[in-house]
Amino acid sequence: FPVTIHGPDIRESLNSQKCSIMHMAIGLMGEVGELVDTLKRHAIYNQALDKENACEEIGDLLFYIVGLCNDLGITVQDCLISNKRKLLRRYQSSN
Repeated sequence: FPVTIHGPDIRESLNSQKCSIMHMAIGLMGEVGELVDTLKRHAIYNQALDKENACEEIGDLLFYIVGLCNDLGITVQDCLISNKRKLLRRYQSSN
């Protein structure tokens, strides 16, 4: 049967690490939207690509990714290795 968790239960279960994880994850999503908006202006509305803004937004993404990795106790290198393994499994089996 499904378990329903209500606001007070969630608040009681939060600690500083969980709050930081959520801060990093939510920040990451916001920055993805900002980068997509910059790229959309170029690709869809034929505006000049604002490379400076794209670079700033990608920097913001990296900030949140590194912060999230730190909160989760993993490194960016761990993520890259894991991703490479995943992609090799996925695309080697399709050949």
